[in-house]
Formats: sequence, structure tokens, C-alpha cells
Amino acid sequence: MDSIRMIKSKIHRNLVMEIYEEVIRDHEAIGLLLQGSVARGESYETSDLDMYILLKEGLSRPFRADFRQGICVEFKYSDFEMATRKCEDGPMGMYNFLDSAILLDHEGQLQQLIEQSKQLFSGYRTPVTEMKSIKHWLESTQIKVKAAQMAGDDLKAAFVVGTTSWKILEGVWAASNKPMPPNGSVLFHLKDLEGLTDDRKDLIKSLFVGEVRERIESSIQIIEWVTVSLNDLIHERENKPVSSHTPVK
Repeated sequence: MDSIRMIKSKIHRNLVMEIYEEVIRDHEAIGLLLQGSVARGESYETSDLDMYILLKEGLSRPFRADFRQGICVEFKYSDFEMATRKCEDGPMGMYNFLDSAILLDHEGQLQQLIEQSKQLFSGYRTPVTEMKSIKHWLESTQIKVKAAQMAGDDLKAAFVVGTTSWKILEGVWAASNKPMPPNGSVLFHLKDLEGLTDDRKDLIKSLFVGEVRERIESSIQIIEWVTVSLNDLIHERENKPVSSHTPVK
């Protein structure tokens, strides 16, 4: 299998082959998907292994995690209908299939789920209510950071930046009309954000690994361009002309 040969770690390769052999003997399973950092090709030697097992219609099993050869192996299960709902319900379900490699697909349903996730991703638009909420949160954060900065209180400013860094990233994705990826794949998916210049990527990097004052300044600059972008998107959506196919009340 090409997907297994491309796995960098020998331990991960051996474990995936072991699990593959187990699944092909499982009469309730019709598909096996490799997910997460190993599937993306950015795992470490001790990274956990994310496996998704598609079951026959109407079947389900609870999530479980095992330690094998010192590696945490997580198993998720569902049938096609449940997997489809998870794709449609939100970004996390979508990314589960975008960041994946098919190892076994008896009925072609895993390929359908991946194609469905790609379509949902390409057509995604950040809800206006979400944009407004994020914009308010970031503007409030900026006020707190600047106030602490003006008072010379780097500790307070850095604390506010650190505790709201995830919300800042949510703003970056919302301003790009893309769904927010799970924690472990945020940096990997920066490439999906159209118009994200190298300078802005450097700001995001500085937000997490820069010196204290560099992190503070980076947060202010990111918030400024994100809130402007969100404001433009909100204005564009709320002032969009009524479609000729939409009945006017």
C-alpha cells in the first residue's frame, strides 16, 4: 500500500500494518482510514496514531485508545450515515477526512466521505454571527493589551495575549472564510489561507515563539488586520443585494 510506504516512522508503519491485518479480519468493518499527523506526513517518532474504522450500516463502537510499542493508538468508529453527519456538523468532522489516507475501502464509502469533505471545505463561509463575535472578542483583547502595554506591564499584556491566542487564530481563519482546523493541524493548514502573506505568517509565528514584547506587538498587528478584514466581510454580507430568486417580503 502506497499510504503505508509513505509513513516516515518504522514503528508507525509496523503498527499500521498490524492494525490493517486486524481490520481485514473484522467482519463488521468495511473501511480503514489513517488520520492526523501521520497521514499528513508531519508526525514525530512518538506521535500518536489516529485510526478511523468504518463499520457496516447501523453498527457503532465506542472510541478507544491503546498503547502499542509505546505509541498511543486512537480508534474512532462509525458507519457511513454517522460519518456523513459529522462531516456536515462542523469543521472538526470535515478535517478528519481531509487529513487522511485510505488504507481499506471495500465499498468506496471512505472516498465518498473525503470528496464530500472537500466540497464542504471549498464552499465554506464563516457565519456572520461568528465573525461578529470574534471581532468583538479581539477588539476587547486589543484594548486590554494596549492598556497594559502603555502602563509598562508586560506581564499582564503577555498574559492576555497568551490566554486569547486561540481566539486570535480563530479570527485569522474566519477572516479567510475557512473552517478552523483542530489544534494539532493549525500550522499545517496555514497554506490553505488565501492572501496570507509571508509577513503575516511570520507574525503568527512570533505570536507563539517570539520574545515577550515581540509577541505583544505581533498580537496587536494580527488583531488589527483581522478585525479590518472581518468588518469588510460583515459589511459585504449584510449589504449583499437581494437575489432575483429570493422572494421580497
